[in-house]
Amino acid sequence: MGSLGLPELIIVGIIALLIFGPKKLPELGSGLGKAIRDFKGAMSEPEEPAKPELKAKEVAMEFSYDEAFMVEPAEAYERLIHDVMENDQTLFVREDAVERAWAIVQPLIDQPPPVTFYPAGTWGPTEADQLVAPHQWHLR
Repeated sequence: MGSLGLPELIIVGIIALLIFGPKKLPELGSGLGKAIRDFKGAMSEPEEPAKPELKAKEVAMEFSYDEAFMVEPAEAYERLIHDVMENDQTLFVREDAVERAWAIVQPLIDQPPPVTFYPAGTWGPTEADQLVAPHQWHLR
């Protein structure tokens, strides 16, 4: 008798599984038992992926700019002037972005909405929910 191909091995494995049951699989020949277990694994429902979890704990953090870099940090305007001289635009906003920001903010400056009070310790006024409707704030 020649060696069995995968389809024949699967059929024999299914028959063996039906006859002997899943607890006898390890007792069968290693090749046949493995083929049956592999077949069962392929046919079973996929497992639900593990849910990520976050574990937080307090840690002592100490950072001293003087000890780490041993130089005095640049003042804010010194840094900006240096970036301009070096043609580094990473800290600057393009003109069209500034214009768009003003277009959004200016109507609120011209006609500010009424101030809505709410009790301390709460999530804020219910009017705030209207800002994100139909969604809700993610921290609630």
